[in-house]
Amino acid sequence: MFDWQRRLDEDKVLTKVQIGEKEGLSKARMTQMFYLLHLPKDAQDYLADLTAPAIIMAFSVRQLMDVAQSPASERAEAFQRMRADCERHGLSS
Repeated sequence: MFDWQRRLDEDKVLTKVQIGEKEGLSKARMTQMFYLLHLPKDAQDYLADLTAPAIIMAFSVRQLMDVAQSPASERAEAFQRMRADCERHGLSS
């Protein structure tokens, strides 16, 4: 996702649809993925550093979209609640 954004920033002719077609993703899925860039930077960093499949799967795109679509002033707290919920269930990294 970060690589896609970098490519868009560097190539002003390239579109999200073109990236999605190359990656085999629908326009709707690409929109979802790019919307996750609205997550707070520390949340993005945390998610990017995850390696354990069980932990990665605990953060569904649907749940993350809910956080990303919440008011900007509430996103960090919403993500921390989501992360804490995973940690309470023994999924901490």
